[in-house]
Amino acid sequence: MEGQTIQVFVKGYLGKTLKLFLKKDSPVSELFRNVSNTIGTNDIKIIYAAKQLRSIVNGNATILKDYGIDDKAILFGCIMMTEDDGSSVEEKPTSLNGVIEFTNSPDMLTLDDDQSMSRIKMPCGHAIGQESLKEYCRRMLDDGKFEFVCPSSDPCCGEIWDYRTVRKLAVLTKEEQNYFEEKLSEIFLKVTLRTKDCPNCSSLSLRPNGNNFRVICMICQLGQRHPYEFCWYCLGAWSTSDNTDCGNSTCDAIDLRLRYLKSAGIKDINGVKCPSMRACPACGYLIEHTEGCKQMSCRCGQKFCFVCLKIAINGNFQCGATCNVAPVQHKFDGN
Repeated sequence: MEGQTIQVFVKGYLGKTLKLFLKKDSPVSELFRNVSNTIGTNDIKIIYAAKQLRSIVNGNATILKDYGIDDKAILFGCIMMTEDDGSSVEEKPTSLNGVIEFTNSPDMLTLDDDQSMSRIKMPCGHAIGQESLKEYCRRMLDDGKFEFVCPSSDPCCGEIWDYRTVRKLAVLTKEEQNYFEEKLSEIFLKVTLRTKDCPNCSSLSLRPNGNNFRVICMICQLGQRHPYEFCWYCLGAWSTSDNTDCGNSTCDAIDLRLRYLKSAGIKDINGVKCPSMRACPACGYLIEHTEGCKQMSCRCGQKFCFVCLKIAINGNFQCGATCNVAPVQHKFDGN
């Protein structure tokens, strides 16, 4: 309903939840303005269901409805430690086709082919039952993934299903929607934006410069005469005048992504033993191989081989059917 008033919840500020009342067709800029006025700073990012909200996309103003934000939606706000360098990936609202297609094709997961029951035809064309879809996506969230990738291996698909599509086709209850939206954003914030909770005020914090060890919490700075400085890696209070040594004896200053890469298991990919997790060679975004082939396409747009890590040039992969397995990554580009 146009003009409908909805209530939205914004988490991530001082460990609390902000409650806001807005029109469903309110500009996203109004949401930003309400949050900024409450916390006292404009240096914020707002996330909903693993998408970063933008008030302007391709020169056009966006509204809450563009992102599928509904009544009692759960959003997350994170505070920029310093001025945003503009390097983050732009998340554009996804248009949603109002038509639900059904098919008698077998469920791609359970292989159920009962002709008396119709399955959902996903946007990629593959069939899945309503409960199968719901359980599969919930399992992805429980495994720490914020993208719902089509699991079809016949043929290999890999298309990413938008949350709004899943919400509609799986007929999620309001309780299920809240669970999905909260988990999607939490995982996205930790894995992609690599946010941390300020150890002093519990506000979600983001550092644009991935090389900074020493950071200042903007929220603490607003409420205190002296800004609160802490180590991005160990989260301990910064106690030295040095910019790389925080003074905490237990700090090893290791990026958590390196720990994930080191602890990832080995899996078989097209007959080759390979680490199951890689960082995109272009942006450092972590990708875990679940099913399908070795050719990857990162959310930043970079294509690369999951096995040898060679990047595609002009869209063309540089390795053939077989290639040498690159070792576990110990460094990478990106924040």
